Amino acid sequence: MPAPNLLPRRVFVGAIITSRSPSDLLIIERGILGVGSGGVIRFVEDLDLLKARETTSASAAVPPLAKRPDSSSNHRADDDRHHHLEMPTSHASEADEEERLISKVLERNGWKSAQCKLVRIPKGSFLCPGFIDTHTHACQVPNIGLGQQYELLDWLQHVTFPRERRFEDARYARKTYESVVQRLIDSGTTTACYYATLHLEATKILAEICNERGQRAFVGKCQMDRNSPIDYVEKNASMSMEDTKEFIRFTRNLRPYGQPPDVSSPRIGPIDSLSGSSPEMDASIARLSLTVDEILSPQATKQPLPLPLPPVDPSLASSALVASSPIEAPKPLPASSSASSSPIQQHATLSPQQHRGVVVAPRAVGALTTPSASGSSTPPRHREREIANALVQPILTPRFAISCTDAMLTGISALLSRDPTLRVQTHLSENEGEIEFTKQLFPFAKTYTSVYDHYSLLGPRTILAHAIHLDADELEIIRKRRCGISHCPTSNLNLRSGASRVGEMLNMGIKVGLGTDVSGGFGLGMLSAVREASVVAKVLAFQKSSEAAKDGQATDANRPDLSKPPPTTTTTTTSAKDERLIDGRYPRPPVEGQYKPRKTSQAAAVSAVAALNGSDGGSSAHKALPPSSSSSTATGSATTEQAEPSSSSDSKNLVASAKEEEEEEEEEE
Repeated sequence: MPAPNLLPRRVFVGAIITSRSPSDLLIIERGILGVGSGGVIRFVEDLDLLKARETTSASAAVPPLAKRPDSSSNHRADDDRHHHLEMPTSHASEADEEERLISKVLERNGWKSAQCKLVRIPKGSFLCPGFIDTHTHACQVPNIGLGQQYELLDWLQHVTFPRERRFEDARYARKTYESVVQRLIDSGTTTACYYATLHLEATKILAEICNERGQRAFVGKCQMDRNSPIDYVEKNASMSMEDTKEFIRFTRNLRPYGQPPDVSSPRIGPIDSLSGSSPEMDASIARLSLTVDEILSPQATKQPLPLPLPPVDPSLASSALVASSPIEAPKPLPASSSASSSPIQQHATLSPQQHRGVVVAPRAVGALTTPSASGSSTPPRHREREIANALVQPILTPRFAISCTDAMLTGISALLSRDPTLRVQTHLSENEGEIEFTKQLFPFAKTYTSVYDHYSLLGPRTILAHAIHLDADELEIIRKRRCGISHCPTSNLNLRSGASRVGEMLNMGIKVGLGTDVSGGFGLGMLSAVREASVVAKVLAFQKSSEAAKDGQATDANRPDLSKPPPTTTTTTTSAKDERLIDGRYPRPPVEGQYKPRKTSQAAAVSAVAALNGSDGGSSAHKALPPSSSSSTATGSATTEQAEPSSSSDSKNLVASAKEEEEEEEEEE
C-alpha cells in the first residue's frame, strides 16, 4: 500500500489571471483556487460573483410588500427574515464576509478548513498558470550566448555536439541538470518538453530531478544514429530502441511526486535474490510480482485462492531460484480449460505447493515490469490514466530526420503503434540547408513533412519544433494530423533561420505553442519568447504590407487613369512627329495636359543623321560608315574626321535645326 501524500491541500485567495483561449483573457479580482494533495487544481471560483449571486437569490426569495398578507405576525416574521438575510452584507465586516464565502466554497467541494493551508495573495500581485516551454534542450543551457556566428548545421557541429558529448559523465549531468531545472522553475516554467542527450543514464537523471523538484516534464532521450560526430552517435537503431524502451520503463516507475519511499518495503532488486541470503524475501517478491501481473493483465481470469499450506523449506526455495536445478512441471491443462488463457499458466504450470515459493522466480529475475511499462503494448485503461496524470513522462525524440536512418524511424513508428499513449517530439524545417539535406537523404519524400508522415510519426501527440519553411501542402498535412507546432522565435532569429508564419497556422486551426529552444535561443525564461514572438509577428506584418504596396503600384501603373479627361479628337490621331516623341516607358500616347517626354538634342541629331544616311542625297562614303561612326560624328568625336567635309557640314546644320525645333516646342508648351 503506498504511503500517504505529504503535500497539503492549499487554497489561494486573491487576484487570479488566466487565459480561456489564445484570444480570451479571464481576470478575477477576488478569486479562490484550490490545489489538491497531488498538485492538481480542483476548483477555481470568483468570490465577488458568488456574493452577487447570493444577493440576487436573497432578494428574489423575499416576496414584494404588496403581496404580503395583512397580518401583524406575518409582518414581523417577514421583517425578521429580511433582516437576517441582510446581516452578512450590512453589519459583518469585509474580512468576515470573505471568510464566510471561503468556508462555503470549501464545504461545497468537500474540503475542511482545518485540513487546508490558506495562502492570501498580496494586493498588487496575482496568480497565473505556470509557463509551458514546448521545446528546450536541457543539456545546452551552459552554451547560452555561444555560437551566434553560425547557422544551424555549423552551430551543431562546432558548438552543440561537443557540449552534449560531456553528459556521458553522470556526475557532470547531475550537477548541470539540477541547476537547469531549478532555474526554469524560478523563471516561472512549470512544464517543459526537454531534449536530453543520447546517453541513457544522464537522461534518467534529468527525469529524476524533474520529479523531485515537482516540475511537470516530458523528457526525451535523443535518438540519432547517423550524420553525427563519430564519438557522439548511437551504434545502430536496435541499440537506440532498446535504450529508449529502458528509459520508458524507468520513467513510468518513478515514485509519484509527494510520496516518500515506502519504508515497509526494503529496497531490494531481482539481482539481489540470486545471492540466496534471504529466501523468505525472495518468495515474497515472487508472490508480489504474480499478484501485480494478475491485476494489470486485462485477459487474466480470477483463480481460486489455494488452501493454506505449510511453508516451503528455505533451502528448496533457494535452490529453485537458481537455474541449475529446474523443477519438474506437471502435465499442462487441457485447451478447453478456462485457466489456459491465463498468463500465469503461459509462464509456468506448476502445482500449488510450488506456487507458494518458487513458481514465479524466473519471472522475478527476468522482468518485474509488465509489458505496458516497457511501452511494448497498450496499457490497461486504469494504467493509462495513471500514465496520463504522471508528473514526468517519457517522450520519443528522434532528433531530426537528418540524424535518423530509415531503420530508426521505422522502429520508433512500431513502438508508437504498440503504445499510443507515447508522445513524439522532433524538429521540422528549421533551416533551408537542413531541408535540402533531408530531401537528399529521403528522395522518395516530396517535402520534409512527408518524411515524418511516411513513417506515421505525425499525430495529435506530436510536437514539431520551428516549422518555418513550410508550403501549403505541408501545413495541410499538419492540420489533418492535428499536430502541434512549437514556435521558437528567439532561436529562429538568433540562428538566422527565418520567421514562422504563426498567424497563418492559427487561422488554419493548427495548435501552436511557444518554446525557448535553448541554446539556439538565448533566453531561458518564457517571457523572452513571448516578446520575440510579438516582434516576429510585426516584422511579418511589415513585409506583407510592403509586398502589397509594391503589387498595388505595379497594378496602378498598368491601370488607366480615370481621373483624367478622355483624349480629344485632336490628340487621338497622332502624327509621325508625335509617334517619334513617344517614350517606350508609357503604355499609351500622352493626353492633353500630361507630361510629354521628348528626346534630347543629341538623340534628335542622331535621328537626323540616320535620316540623312537613308536619303539619296547622301555621299557614298557616309553611307558606308557603321552606325557607331555615325553617332560618333554627331557627338563630335575623333571619328568625324573620316567623313567628308560636306557631310559634316550637313550634320551641323541638322543639329542646329533640331535645336531650333526644340525651342519652338518649348514655346508652344
